[in-house]
Amino acid sequence: MDNAPYHSALAEKLPTTSWTKSQMQEWLQQKNIQFDNNCLRVELLEIYKKHRPNERRYVVDEMINANGHQVLRLPPYHCQYNPIEHVWGICKNYYVHHIGENGYSNEEVLKTWNDTLERVTPEIWANCVRHTDEIILNDWKN
Repeated sequence: MDNAPYHSALAEKLPTTSWTKSQMQEWLQQKNIQFDNNCLRVELLEIYKKHRPNERRYVVDEMINANGHQVLRLPPYHCQYNPIEHVWGICKNYYVHHIGENGYSNEEVLKTWNDTLERVTPEIWANCVRHTDEIILNDWKN
């Protein structure tokens, strides 16, 4: 999975410098972390930093893990390792060359997208996966 923002929604919001003192106190209390009620907001943030989780947990990861699968996240800025990017490129290329053949009404645009997506066969997907595997193996060797 790539690191798109919609794939990276945190399962738990973690304190930031923009949080209020009461928000930080509530978070620390939920985690049973001791603090003095007279602490300043900046002091609460320091206490949080000493107890913050080592790993971020993402909503989508937890959903996938709950169903017996594991998420493998791609390195940032390496979309060539994701077969869907190759499929998407094929789709965009087809769409650009066929849009407007029958006009630009909402119905025709939707029909062109549907025609585009219907052309993505299991064989195309398999070829894109195979091509992606070759890129990964070649980069690994280099």
